[in-house]
Amino acid sequence: MGIGANFVPKNFDRSAVDEIVPVREEDAYAAARLLVRAEGVLAGITAGGAVGRGRAGPPPGVCRKEHRRAPARHRRALSVHPAVCRIREENHSRVQFLYSGGGRRHGRPHEPESRPLYGSKLRLPNRQAVILLIKEIRKLMFPAYFGDPELMSLAPADYAALILERVEAQLRAQIALALPESETDRAAEVARAIIERMPYLQEMLLKDLDATFDGDPAAASKEEVIFAYPGLFAIFVYRIAHELYLRKIPMIPRIMTEYAHSHTGIDINPGAKIGSYFFIDHGTGIVVGETTDIGDHVKLYQGVTLGALSPRAGHNSLPGKRHPTVGNDVTIYSGASILGGQTVIGDHSVVGGNAFLTGSVDDNTRVVIQAPETIFKNAKHKE
Repeated sequence: MGIGANFVPKNFDRSAVDEIVPVREEDAYAAARLLVRAEGVLAGITAGGAVGRGRAGPPPGVCRKEHRRAPARHRRALSVHPAVCRIREENHSRVQFLYSGGGRRHGRPHEPESRPLYGSKLRLPNRQAVILLIKEIRKLMFPAYFGDPELMSLAPADYAALILERVEAQLRAQIALALPESETDRAAEVARAIIERMPYLQEMLLKDLDATFDGDPAAASKEEVIFAYPGLFAIFVYRIAHELYLRKIPMIPRIMTEYAHSHTGIDINPGAKIGSYFFIDHGTGIVVGETTDIGDHVKLYQGVTLGALSPRAGHNSLPGKRHPTVGNDVTIYSGASILGGQTVIGDHSVVGGNAFLTGSVDDNTRVVIQAPETIFKNAKHKE
């Protein structure tokens, strides 16, 4: 196991390892710590001092000289700089050299728990690859606006087939990295199922586009909505992520929606259920929780929270539905907070700005917060 800072050292003995794998710096540190703690196997740490906190001694007979030369504060970790040791043990006959892709130290990553993120290689979906996947799918959904210029001369059917093939391959690869090793066979099946849902997803997005254009008098054209509106982009990413969520794919759905969140300020959990003709106006600060149910023709304005009550007894104290249900043809104005899994907003209702609801509202109801008294005082100027 070796860790370098964006390079493979010139004096590195490649015959000592089976494979050289490029990884992110934080992933290399995490893998080193895992091997130190779990198996006592660690060699070739070109940034050895940095992983000294692994707190494990060297395997018997392996690099004891280099271990003794390690700084006192890292004395219990095997530190080799820049030499590389060869490990051949019965339970660990395969050796990899991981070289990191970044030069600066990162915060300590979370250790793996029940789900095996690590196998013969470091197994995590690649965030940048997932983001590129979103962009590829957008080329498919709105080809006239985001299409690949090099492919636009193709016939529409050929263009779609080529993009679909590319998306399926990329999606399959990332799903395989996200799943436990025992379930990687599902990757191809899930990727194919998502591809088969693309016509339905495009139909839903076109309905969302219609709702956005019809609902905002300031929208000059549908082209403007597609290119510029953060609400439609957040909905687009959510609808892709939701399909993966339904098929119990870990990590990737949340990577997708958090990417949209970071770009738009709109936080839609991929687990939420959202009907057709969904419209988000302005959008900044909107939160839609995991178990939220939203009907058709719903409008949300900036700062709306469809959230859960605080789980005071811990993470698992509120199983099941934690977020509200919003009926059909509902408008919720800016700053409103609607909380709780038992809260239902009836069809054709309007919730006014800054309302705070933890109880249900009947159909055809208008919820209005009484305006506070406003006092005007004239300033007195000294002559």
